[in-house]
Amino acid sequence: MTLQVIDRAYSVEGCWQMLRSALPDVLLLDVGLPDGDGCQLCPELLRHYSTLKILMLTTYAEIAVIQRALDGGALGYVLKNSTSEKIHEGIRTVAPRERFLCDKVQILLKNHPTSVSS
Repeated sequence: MTLQVIDRAYSVEGCWQMLRSALPDVLLLDVGLPDGDGCQLCPELLRHYSTLKILMLTTYAEIAVIQRALDGGALGYVLKNSTSEKIHEGIRTVAPRERFLCDKVQILLKNHPTSVSS
């Protein structure tokens, strides 16, 4: 699978505009956006674009945030300090609708038994 960036957006509004013109196979979405919260945006996006696969790519490593993203429909969660290979692996894993969690997130979730498991 060849990976190709088709567009970029830096805000909730920019994301909506981008999706109106080009629907990616996998959307990389951050939690912290200047005009909103990626965890709240995730289920809204999926209501409008049911075929969209979302991989959270963020610096937020808190269990509550990870849980909100996964509960909101994100298929994966990768921290920005992950290697590019790990980010690529996340994209390739999420593309066919499989769950992907980077190593640190997997460890965090394993240490919190009430959280979503991989």
